Amino acid sequence: MQAVRFALLAVLILSSSLTLEAEERPAVAENPTPAATATSVVDTAGTNAAPERIATASSASLTNDTSMPMDVRVKVESGPGQIPASRAYITVGTNRFAFLVPPGFKIDTSDAQRVAMVRADCGCILSIRILESLSESDLTPADCRRKILQEHPSCTIDSEFSLGAANSAGPAFEIRWKGDGGVRRAARIAYVPLRGGVVEFALDSSPEKFGAMLSDLNCVMLTFRASDSNGKIEATPLYDRI
Repeated sequence: MQAVRFALLAVLILSSSLTLEAEERPAVAENPTPAATATSVVDTAGTNAAPERIATASSASLTNDTSMPMDVRVKVESGPGQIPASRAYITVGTNRFAFLVPPGFKIDTSDAQRVAMVRADCGCILSIRILESLSESDLTPADCRRKILQEHPSCTIDSEFSLGAANSAGPAFEIRWKGDGGVRRAARIAYVPLRGGVVEFALDSSPEKFGAMLSDLNCVMLTFRASDSNGKIEATPLYDRI
């Protein structure tokens, strides 16, 4: 039965990821109310200290939001007809966010700048960061590209397109670079503007595992939910029937 449930979960993620990937616009860039949910005891909780703000130019640009600490809690949710799943809840001031943690990943809040999800074999890291608030019209690919090159000065941007989460969409990039000791790395980074801030979604892995790990990033983005102006969040349960 458990195998059937995971198979259904894989089908849901795969079918949804096809819709997500359909939003991509390839272009090589230059480098410059369902049944009530029964919730278990909290698995993980943490409060992330905010990072230092990156210096900005006179025009709008992406900076890390230093105004509010980030509280992260993970709950195992289940109920009649549902697949048990770990869901992470992030609280930043009056804004709340939620997403499903892909199977095989553990939440790590040791980095004050982001919420990280790490595989047991350390072969892949998924991460989420809440940046300053910018409207969809103010968030430009140039801003995002500038931030990527600030953090990965030697990287090559292979492609630029668009990805969505929580009924919004923003610029996304695939990059590669060499880390410490010449170790090759690959990443997909997406910036999605929401009411509570621009959310940065990232996948960081070896080039060999990059393609296989994209479904895990898709799982996070497709299940990502943001609260309304009253702080209410609607997290959709994962049912065992399509």
